[in-house]
Amino acid sequence: MKAKYAVIAFVSALFVLICQPCLLPNSSPVIADDGVVARLTVEQLYEEFEANEVAADLKYEGKFIEVSGTLDHIGKDLMGTAYVRLYSSRGTLNDLLCFFDEANEYQVAPLVKGQDATVRGKYTSSINYPVLKQCVVVYPTPPPAPTVPAESEQRDTAGKDDKCFIATAVYGTPAAQEIDILREFRDQVLLNSMLGTKLVHFYYKISPPLAESISKHSWLKTLVRDFFVDPAVTVLEHTKTLWLE
Repeated sequence: MKAKYAVIAFVSALFVLICQPCLLPNSSPVIADDGVVARLTVEQLYEEFEANEVAADLKYEGKFIEVSGTLDHIGKDLMGTAYVRLYSSRGTLNDLLCFFDEANEYQVAPLVKGQDATVRGKYTSSINYPVLKQCVVVYPTPPPAPTVPAESEQRDTAGKDDKCFIATAVYGTPAAQEIDILREFRDQVLLNSMLGTKLVHFYYKISPPLAESISKHSWLKTLVRDFFVDPAVTVLEHTKTLWLE
């Protein structure tokens, strides 16, 4: 048991140093309006959560809800997953994190910080913080889904729009296998503890300028990969049975 907590503490510390957060499952759900169980503001959601966390989890866990609020941040995490933060008057660490699958990230592109928005997603509980996954934008009305380019066009454009992907900057591709273990650790461990969830929220606050620096400097890419990300991946791979218990 001590070994398990030592592994979690070590990897979590590395994640903070390199500003890790997430990577979500690469699913692309089609969410129907009749699947929405509640429509709330950010403040209303947190009022329910803080009044009785157990009751809120039982009411919403695994179900799709719509939440409205003001966009406090728009960006991508370590693995290139698009997300938005909806502002909470309770402070930045209580902003609502909303994650988008790759197939729906085009909906995030037109959004602007400070804009009012409504997001629909699957409620996922973590200690002290609710999170929405598999999100889509309800308001403002998102643009039409982009058409899938032909295979030849994909080859021609590959690598031309990677500067926003920290994972691409570190590993050379957003599909690197190393990303899967980081994603799994985030979902199975970090977001299921109060400290881990706070670390993830902290990342989303400070990561944008760091991500930009990593993408611009090859020496920094090498430093982050060789001394932070790779060691974290190695530890997680060799201790997976411990932290999945």
